[in-house]
Amino acid sequence: YGFLAPQLQANFFAGSAVATWLVFASTFVSRPMGGMFLGWISDRFGRRASANISIMGMLVATVSQGLLPSFRSSGRMFGTIGLVVLVLLRFLQGLFTGGEVSAVVAYLAETAPPKHLGMMTTCMAITAESA
Repeated sequence: YGFLAPQLQANFFAGSAVATWLVFASTFVSRPMGGMFLGWISDRFGRRASANISIMGMLVATVSQGLLPSFRSSGRMFGTIGLVVLVLLRFLQGLFTGGEVSAVVAYLAETAPPKHLGMMTTCMAITAESA
């Protein structure tokens, strides 16, 4: 998001850097809610279901952002719709991210062969931090 902030600012936020970064911050606001929601799903239906829901949710939210109309490409009416949907999709991304890492690490710890347990959980932690 940070790399694309200038393009998002020009296409969706009418040049407002503050609005661009506020939408970025909405992702972090929704992460704790995602952890609670997907944690509940994980407790009720298992870690596999929780991990699958979070991965599919991230996929849909991310791909959908690339398909949104902007003010530059579609005019004021569709640009406004695109902006509202962008904020919603960023919120959903944060929601799914909040439960993804913990569910995947727990799932790996439960299913990994004992010989490779440390390596698998460490690789998950490294990739989560580097992304």
